[in-house]
Amino acid sequence: MSASELSTAPDETGVVVDPRRLSDDQVRELFTLVVKEYVDRQSTRRFAPMDRDRVTATEGVVAVSAMLDTLNIEVFELGMWKSWGVV
Repeated sequence: MSASELSTAPDETGVVVDPRRLSDDQVRELFTLVVKEYVDRQSTRRFAPMDRDRVTATEGVVAVSAMLDTLNIEVFELGMWKSWGVV
C-alpha cells in the first residue's frame, strides 16, 4: 500500500487517518517504529527505505539531519561508520 493510499484508507475502525492530524508524539512514535522495523529487515535483505521519486533531497536531508541531532551523532562519525562497513 502506498503512502497516499494509506493516508486515504480507513483504519481497522473505518476511520481515515490524515497524517497531518497526527500529534508530534504520534509522528515520533510512528517514525521510531518504522526505523526499527527497517533496520530489522535490513539484516535479511536490502531495500530502499523510501521512494526516491517521492522524497526530495531537501526532505531527506532534513530528516537525516534531525535523526543525527537526536542521536548526537556528527556527520564525521557517520562517515567513519560507513567506511568501516558498519552502515
